[in-house]
Amino acid sequence: GREDGGAEEETVADGAATVEDSAVTVLDDVNVLLASVPEGMSLVVVEGGELWARNCSVFGLSAGGGSGVALSEGAILHAIGCEVGSVTLVGAGSLVSIADASSALIFNTTISGVTQKGFGWMFSLEGSRSNLSLSGCKISHISALNGGVVGIQKNSFRASASLVSCTIEDVHALRGGVVHCEGSKANVLLSGCAFAHLAARNGGVVWSQGGADVEVFSCTFTRVQARTGAILYQVNENGRHPHIHFARCNFSLVVAHRTALFLVSTSDRIFGRSVEASEAAEDKKGIVDGRSGCGREGTARTGCVWSFGSASSTTR
Repeated sequence: GREDGGAEEETVADGAATVEDSAVTVLDDVNVLLASVPEGMSLVVVEGGELWARNCSVFGLSAGGGSGVALSEGAILHAIGCEVGSVTLVGAGSLVSIADASSALIFNTTISGVTQKGFGWMFSLEGSRSNLSLSGCKISHISALNGGVVGIQKNSFRASASLVSCTIEDVHALRGGVVHCEGSKANVLLSGCAFAHLAARNGGVVWSQGGADVEVFSCTFTRVQARTGAILYQVNENGRHPHIHFARCNFSLVVAHRTALFLVSTSDRIFGRSVEASEAAEDKKGIVDGRSGCGREGTARTGCVWSFGSASSTTR
């Protein structure tokens, strides 16, 4: 220990814990304090096996280009009731790296105080058919360049990320306050979540340029802002026109400083219908910018409620 009584930071060798093939490993009430993971290495490596982490905690993790947990070859991580705080991700570092058809299933976990100083992500998906599921989680106080919570990398194919009944607040990012997607044919699902105090340059909640399908149901968005696409920034460079659907959502004090709240390609679908040029919304920039003009939610039966300061409108 240190002379001042504080805890020393420990540099961890790659695979301090390793799960291989079909092995199942269970970690109960394991606490990790002040661990440093060098570039290209991981605190826990799961290759084709299955890892259960229950009521574990990680505080003071520093990943300098490495990962806290690295999943590959169809591995599965179950994290239940865990707590993560004071994490620093440098370079391409990530809290959990999910590759090659692996899955991370995170339940009732609290994550707070994550700083990303490079182009890594808290949860990074790559390779083919990787999957992330966050359910009942509380995530707050995040600072990132791209994707405050989820990053779907360009080399991924048919990756999926779902956030269900989660609370996410106080997130600042450059592109994608919650989700940053570059992968091909990815799927993003947000259901029953509460988002508050999010800010990004582009895509206050979701930023995508790989043609991701985005479905959002029964979510609330409060005090979300971005320069372009306060909720969604969707640019399709591969010619694919994905499915985009929002229903039964509440939007309050959501601001796009330069363009519409939703910036999408012209032929994308949103609110269950094709985006068409029409009139602007109360914020004078429009709800939907289909790149051929501004559109509003129209008459689609989405059940979404909008609030722009003193003005509001409801889609029925």
